[in-house]
Amino acid sequence: MYEAGLLPKVSSLYPPVRYPVSRGTASLSSLVTWDHKDTYLTAMDMNTGRLLLTWKHYCSKQKIYISETSVVFENLQVHQHLVIPEKGGFTLSVFIQRGSGFFEIEMDGVTLILSGQIVQPQNLKQEFDKYMTVSPDVFSLTAQEVYSELKNRGYQYTDQFRGILDLTTTQKGCVATVNWTGNWCCFIDSLIQMVLFTDGDNSHDIYLPLEIRKAVIDPSQHKEPRDIKAVYNNISGVVRGGGVEIQGLKVSATKILKNNEASLKLESMTFISHTNPRLKLTEQFVEVSMQIAFENISIPTTRKATIVDFEEESSLGRFTSVVKHILKKFHILKFHEYGALVLAPKHFGRIAFQ
Repeated sequence: MYEAGLLPKVSSLYPPVRYPVSRGTASLSSLVTWDHKDTYLTAMDMNTGRLLLTWKHYCSKQKIYISETSVVFENLQVHQHLVIPEKGGFTLSVFIQRGSGFFEIEMDGVTLILSGQIVQPQNLKQEFDKYMTVSPDVFSLTAQEVYSELKNRGYQYTDQFRGILDLTTTQKGCVATVNWTGNWCCFIDSLIQMVLFTDGDNSHDIYLPLEIRKAVIDPSQHKEPRDIKAVYNNISGVVRGGGVEIQGLKVSATKILKNNEASLKLESMTFISHTNPRLKLTEQFVEVSMQIAFENISIPTTRKATIVDFEEESSLGRFTSVVKHILKKFHILKFHEYGALVLAPKHFGRIAFQ
């Protein structure tokens, strides 16, 4: 009854207690335990979990059922991301203004971590974006391929947080099938994963939500477990799945270390010759060699490749045009040509990163 938002006066059901009680009265403290059904595994889960925490607290204050209450979150600002400690814990406190719906969530009563506004919409249909279309299909991916790519970028999604069943990228975003199992945290998190997967295609940094302009939640469309079609339009910045729509999601790069890169220590460096009899063409040999080189060096995306000097009559001069052509395939580099030197035959340049 309390979880449903009701506040019954249980004391009215029993005769009044007269103090002090007798010495043989049993203690009730052993009958009260903490409810640990809700567990938060990642910083991303904490972002969606804090929305659910605010939603539940709002409904309890209004004495209404969360399963029957549509809400709109506006101007959400993440002031600090939470990392779940392996040992110990922390306390989250939710403060909601009754009239305006402005709320704040604090950690241990000191640190502000999330702020925004929660309201009940007067006209729910008007809260949703009316234009949610994407271009024709371009490339389809399975769930294994989606989460394999996210894992390569540094994200660690497991179990119920792998909610994307399939995903199709388009010229204006993506379309995915998301599994709804009754867990709001996992479902909303899956919608955010669609944005991270699409917008972070050219970056291998880890991004977390920083700001949400508007989030609409309609629980009436989530009565039974089912697979739900979700659409993300990166032009309008809107992602929608079932009765949930997120508008104006902004993310920021984090400094989370990926693959324990800070703990690596170079002990020695040895050159190992690479021979492959299947590489019969010069273009294949140069392209594979450059791929191996780029995979084993760390180059910030802001750097660019530039031809800095040339050697006349070099034995490697015949590779100049091949290298120039292959460099344009590497999206992490911006290739710049200087005059006709790059195009001239029998010239070979040294590549420098700036």
